[in-house]
Amino acid sequence: MSGRVKKADGGDILWNYMGTVFNMGMGFLMLPMLLVYLEQDVLGLWYVMGSLSGIAGLFTFGFTPAFARNIAYCWNGAGKLAKTGKNKDAALNGGPDDRPSDKTRSISRRQMPSAV
Repeated sequence: MSGRVKKADGGDILWNYMGTVFNMGMGFLMLPMLLVYLEQDVLGLWYVMGSLSGIAGLFTFGFTPAFARNIAYCWNGAGKLAKTGKNKDAALNGGPDDRPSDKTRSISRRQMPSAV
């Protein structure tokens, strides 16, 4: 990794939407083929496996984004994680919640040389 953080622009968001539409569209396109080419017992297994994978996705309860966010906070130097909002102790002590870390400052200097 180069250490640069790229801000999402319109192109990235468009590709994300296109991927989501493509993913949903493939389900609609596969359904007629599944009904024609699969036997009833195999089709039933296909539906059971699809249902189980959907339920497994629901059982994550959104933990994956929460873990990713908290790990990113720790990698950026947060000494303590708050349940909600900003960590008040870090804000009082001038911690990582108030100011960018040295790593972040060096990255921003490389991205915007006029700000130095």
